[in-house]
Amino acid sequence: MAELSDINNWLDSLLNTKNIPDYTNAHNGLQVENDGQVSTICAAVDASLNAIEYAIENGVDLLIVHHGLYWQGVEMLKGAWKKKCELLLDNNIAVYSSHIPLDIHPKYGNNILFAQSLGLSDIKPCIDWRGVKLGLVGKANVHRDEFCAHAETLLNTSITTCLAGEEYLNEVYVITGGAGSELTNINKIGGKNFITGEGNHWNMVYAEENKMNLFLAKHYLTETFGIKAICNEVKNIFNVKTVKFYKEERYL
Repeated sequence: MAELSDINNWLDSLLNTKNIPDYTNAHNGLQVENDGQVSTICAAVDASLNAIEYAIENGVDLLIVHHGLYWQGVEMLKGAWKKKCELLLDNNIAVYSSHIPLDIHPKYGNNILFAQSLGLSDIKPCIDWRGVKLGLVGKANVHRDEFCAHAETLLNTSITTCLAGEEYLNEVYVITGGAGSELTNINKIGGKNFITGEGNHWNMVYAEENKMNLFLAKHYLTETFGIKAICNEVKNIFNVKTVKFYKEERYL
């Protein structure tokens, strides 16, 4: 058994939770308390009903997620939202959420682990966002087709692309999740190759018009890296059991 307060304090300190800006509904940190004891933690990208039910089936005391309970804002206590609240409280499950703090962490973050897995080198922070560096840029030296094939193998999925730029990639910009809107900012600082999780139709048009290579590798899949790493670290430090909930094939 570990103390929930010890795990919470360790995560807050490691991820600099209180000092990293985020979207209004992120509410990073401990979102739900349990009775204070933790023996089993579960790593999940989303605090979804499926993840909570999986946590119950596996005797989980603490659910650590990337997207917390409040992304849709304030909701009435009915339907799926009511059921999630009831299940968490009735089964003594705490929830800790970390969004941007986990994305940008230099060791356990989604961005750095994804960039390293893509084979990039000399990786550096880039793209200013509310006082922090939101993304990374790294050296590549690879043909774009080979780069895309490697990413598809890594994530076990097909990737949507706009290949309007250079055939050989010298550097690649990386922001996990739904960062297609950052394409214009990357172009403004001279970037021509960008991989993220998802974007929209006009991101593809913009990439084509500005002779850029854009790789959309699915929001969910690009954000499994950090949550796995941080839960493994909690497991090692606090000597608790870890289970992982993923439904890769179900999400964009």
